[in-house]
Amino acid sequence: MKDTARRRMVLWFAVVFLVICRVVTAAWFALEDRVPHCVGDATRQLDVALLRVDAVAGGRSRLHARVVDDRVPGCVDLTGKQLRLNWYYPPSLAVGEVWRIAAVVRSPWGYQNPGGFDYERWLMSEGLAGTGYVRQGRLVRAAHPRLVDRYRAWVAKLLAPLQHRGYLQALATGQSNLMTEQDWITLRRTGTVHLMVISGLHVGLIAVFGYYFGLVVARCVPGMTLWVTAGNCAAATSILCALSYTWMSGMQVAAVRACVMTTCGTIVIALGRPVPVHGWLLAAAVCVLAIYPQSILDQGFWLSFGAVLVLVIGLANRFPRSGRAASLIQAQYLMLLGMTPLVAIVVGEISTIAGPANLVAVPMVSLVIVPLVMLGVVGSALDVDLGLFAWSGADATLSLLLQVLRFLGAFDTQVVDAESWLGAASLLGVGLILVAPNRRSAMCVVPMWASWMIISIVSVEPGEVRVTALDVGQGSAALIDTASHRLLFDAGARFPSGFDLGDAVVVPAIAVTGTRRLDKLVVSHGDSDHAGGVRAVSARVPTGELVAPSGDLASGRCERGQRWLWDGVRFEFLHPSANRGSPSDRAENNASCVLLVTAGERHVLLTGDIERLVEVGLLSHLPSPIDVVFAPHHGSATSSSPRFVAATRPRVVIVSAGFRNRYGHPHPDVVARYVAVGASVWVTGRDGALVWESQRPLDVKAWRHSRNAWWVNRPPPSP
Repeated sequence: MKDTARRRMVLWFAVVFLVICRVVTAAWFALEDRVPHCVGDATRQLDVALLRVDAVAGGRSRLHARVVDDRVPGCVDLTGKQLRLNWYYPPSLAVGEVWRIAAVVRSPWGYQNPGGFDYERWLMSEGLAGTGYVRQGRLVRAAHPRLVDRYRAWVAKLLAPLQHRGYLQALATGQSNLMTEQDWITLRRTGTVHLMVISGLHVGLIAVFGYYFGLVVARCVPGMTLWVTAGNCAAATSILCALSYTWMSGMQVAAVRACVMTTCGTIVIALGRPVPVHGWLLAAAVCVLAIYPQSILDQGFWLSFGAVLVLVIGLANRFPRSGRAASLIQAQYLMLLGMTPLVAIVVGEISTIAGPANLVAVPMVSLVIVPLVMLGVVGSALDVDLGLFAWSGADATLSLLLQVLRFLGAFDTQVVDAESWLGAASLLGVGLILVAPNRRSAMCVVPMWASWMIISIVSVEPGEVRVTALDVGQGSAALIDTASHRLLFDAGARFPSGFDLGDAVVVPAIAVTGTRRLDKLVVSHGDSDHAGGVRAVSARVPTGELVAPSGDLASGRCERGQRWLWDGVRFEFLHPSANRGSPSDRAENNASCVLLVTAGERHVLLTGDIERLVEVGLLSHLPSPIDVVFAPHHGSATSSSPRFVAATRPRVVIVSAGFRNRYGHPHPDVVARYVAVGASVWVTGRDGALVWESQRPLDVKAWRHSRNAWWVNRPPPSP
């Protein structure tokens, strides 16, 4: 017996070791496969096969495509690589088609900020080697109509007259392209995204329905149990239903992962042998990683396995004692207890009202909407009126649920950024609570469970200042912290597509770097790349005074001579003057607020988009040297004149500009001028968020370079 157990353990260790090797090898190949920086912005002639087509706002389609032929290879042959491409106002596109396109392809690159979404990690988890956009293209080979595509088109036609067809289509086919940005905001803020896409919950529900349907069939069909046991029949039906639903979703990674987990669990039940929970969960994880090794970077991988583990351990041996209704409530309590820290650690953002929202939404979606969606699919195939009745019922229930979620969505989410050791302590606390023999023992480890709420913030001493220049691409946003006050200078851009850097970058950075409050928000001027995110920041962060060059942008105006003192740090506006008579002063860029921050003998100058004429007027008001200068106008050649650079003699220059932006910022001549006076030049788009402290004036922490994450792309060496 001991020999059998020992052999089984050795086998498990061997399998796990092989899977680890598979994951490590896949990660190495993914890094090698990544599109290098040498591709630049040159237009490539490619033949691509479309793997996925999503229509998004602004007349744009987002494509996942595999390069089948790189017709004119440059520094690297892109054949075989998968790319994420945008195509504005494209012709009709379908999955499976092959197109000959002229496209600009780029190395994977995303914003790097404290608390921000890691786009590069997501790209790698999806198996995407690069990004870009299509200039033009023509169809080379039409797609052979796939059964799943015909099914999706049939469902879309059925749902056309319904109000919430976007949600219903997502639940029935896995396609979420009809859901708007506002829909996603509501779901994220209520912690219910997992309910409105095909996920583990839905695959599990379908498997449960299939299991009970198989039991009914086995017991009602005469002679069935002579050939197969009722349990095996139910297990086979359950697996078949889970596979069918996964196929309906287009074999998305999340659905395949859930299907593997469900299949493993169903097989364990069918075998009728006592298999520990960790056994079949480990088997499921091994299978998922063997199929999709990049899932190790996927947030859904950790959340789905974590949710199942919490439920199984928490409900073990308690179901008969609690009853079915009580167990549903208990399951919600366990999910709130176990998943809150896990979501906080893995995602970095939690909804403050996710518990109440899911308490309402989970039963409605699980017990009403998903069954009606499945009845709608099956019923429509049998009888149109029966299908329409089911679809209408699901639409009406969704309408009621969305009213509740929109009400709850008015409450805000909380961004967190717990240290890894605190996250480990919190998860250990979850485990101890789940296995605690009594409530008193569980209460003893609640402080350990709450470790995820601890945010490690480096305090600022009185009389000192900390500057955090955020990576907002071709735009501007900087946080200025003293011992007890916070100022935000600009708030990034908001794009026509609805993507708002104020909401996506600035608000999370504020939340994880200090007090979630702003004493003052300064908008240097009205250009979208500086002022676009102001509305989102003001809506989500308590903000004191809002200051801008003109009254139509804010309640207060910045004028030369305005001064104030925070914690021993002096702030002073140097521009614009109260009397703006010259045409140059009335111009949008040259009307920018210019702010000088002085902490002891250290000086920081924030310049907005001023140009050379205004720079000359500032020279008599500037101290020299200045420790940190934000290069005017993103390092444009119209600014940073030789006189200005020589007068300021900065030690550190921060350029707020996007990586490989189309304007060529910062201009090489501007960089050369600053380097000639001994300055170190940092670019937010290249180096990520930049942190400078007056206590350590020569040190700059660059977020992209300081992160210990192997998937983060590095900039090319400077020429």
